[in-house]
Amino acid sequence: MGWRHVLAFSLMLLGLVPPAASPGQASPAPAFNIEARNAAVGDILARLSQTAGAPLAADTSVYDQRITLRAQAITATELQDALTELLHYNWREEGQRRIFTRNAAWDRRAEESRRLRDTRFLEGLQRIRRAMEGRNAAAFAAALATRLAREQPQLRTVIRVTPEYLSQTLLLQALDRNAVAAVARNGFGWSPLWGVPASARQTLVTFMLANLPAEVAVRFAYNLPYQSPYGPFVPVSTGLPDPRAEYHLLYGDQWIGQLLLIRVGLPDAWAAAFLPSVLVEEPDAAGLYPSPPLELDDPALVRRLNQRVDLTGLAWDEALSAFARAANLKVASDDYLRPALFPVEQEPPSLLGLTVRDAVDRLARHYGMFWWKKGNWFFFRHNHWVDETRVAVPERTMRAIGQSIASQSRLSDANLEYLAGLSDEQLMTVHLIGSTPSGQTAPLTAFDLNEIQLVQQCLAFWRTLTPDQRDIAASSGLPGYLMNTEQQTRFATLGLERGFVPSSLVPGAVFFRIRQTFRSSGTEGSPSYNGAILFELGFGPSSIRATRLALRVPAPPPATGAGTGG
Repeated sequence: MGWRHVLAFSLMLLGLVPPAASPGQASPAPAFNIEARNAAVGDILARLSQTAGAPLAADTSVYDQRITLRAQAITATELQDALTELLHYNWREEGQRRIFTRNAAWDRRAEESRRLRDTRFLEGLQRIRRAMEGRNAAAFAAALATRLAREQPQLRTVIRVTPEYLSQTLLLQALDRNAVAAVARNGFGWSPLWGVPASARQTLVTFMLANLPAEVAVRFAYNLPYQSPYGPFVPVSTGLPDPRAEYHLLYGDQWIGQLLLIRVGLPDAWAAAFLPSVLVEEPDAAGLYPSPPLELDDPALVRRLNQRVDLTGLAWDEALSAFARAANLKVASDDYLRPALFPVEQEPPSLLGLTVRDAVDRLARHYGMFWWKKGNWFFFRHNHWVDETRVAVPERTMRAIGQSIASQSRLSDANLEYLAGLSDEQLMTVHLIGSTPSGQTAPLTAFDLNEIQLVQQCLAFWRTLTPDQRDIAASSGLPGYLMNTEQQTRFATLGLERGFVPSSLVPGAVFFRIRQTFRSSGTEGSPSYNGAILFELGFGPSSIRATRLALRVPAPPPATGAGTGG
């Protein structure tokens, strides 16, 4: 999925000419057709305000929520009701305008649901761990594999549920009940290996020894100097942190859901394991939307689809619009840009001849959505919309970055300041989009928290630089002797954590450099810029650590010619 959206509005007066109002009566509201695909709700309302004269807008808190909708002969009031039903946000009066805004109570419910789900996910993994410690581990693994194959057949080539795979849950021995609650609440927890109970420590150390290069793992295990894959030996006496165990809850994609990343070691030298939430039966975000009962004889549901809809190669927004057009339905759905991580195996369903109800079921299931019907509208939400919303990046900010690249071939300081304030999972979304050709699955190599966290540290260090230092860093590189004392300490700590001892013996060997490279890409209808922000950290001769943040952002539309005055 690229940085693209389609907005199509056409005013359609009912019967071509609106019926005349009786004396003393207000004129009826004009009706219009609307189609928006993967577009920010704020853009939709702004365009509608311009085109249809509807005094509607979205405030900053909801502006960037992306949606897809298609409907004919609706009024502004009907659209407001549909958006409220879909997103559960509120409208407030502001002068003559109505402003779409967040619903604090709904946000709290969504957050409580996320915490409950994550708690049950971790507790479920602990149950699997206990089963794998028992005598019937092989039988348990076989039963779990059978259930997963039945409930998630599209994942049969993604997850191989074997006793060896499930034995990774033994790494959770270090998490007691309080630690589970903390990880569910914060999305992260860690402990130095020396702080882990002895029995659990042995499991973690064994895992580390088996999954790191031997020379690194042994030195970690016995608290000796070590060498990361990127740099020289570092004595512990220099202040290197102790090897540790970390537990991160990360969002994967619409098929895998949440992932628990367990890693043991230190940055650039991690032994890592992933455990997906689909291993555990848990509540999902659909539970926040109790579906109204469907009427079995509802004419809108029982009629059969008499047009073929070819879903091959279509993204969700394209598929939903094509289906709504063929079935003549009013539809509204949330939408997101984060690409899938895993290429699942499933053929596009054939919808021809099915009842609308069955066709909607198959369409939603194929794209990882759930649906409900209210009035004449069909509503769809992503199975993991709570997480997708949390890891999304704002459309307007990405457009601002595209405008900056168009005007000066690089990101402005304001753009970099914004990126520096993103969470690690939002930066992951940015990087996955930038690493993925449009419409394809993201490369798993791009889903690398180790690199994303180094990018975060580089952006945080860049924030400490003065304007003059930033200019030097963007050209030849900022040498260590031009850093102030606080910056030198921060830079040295960043290096030590990753196995580098900064050396000032060779002038210019210690430096911080930031580079940006971008090129035009995309299609004529949805131009974009593809490229990356590159960071280079020099800690001594032949000791350079580099990382990058991939970016794909929308290019600004071509300027239209100005009219001539009379």
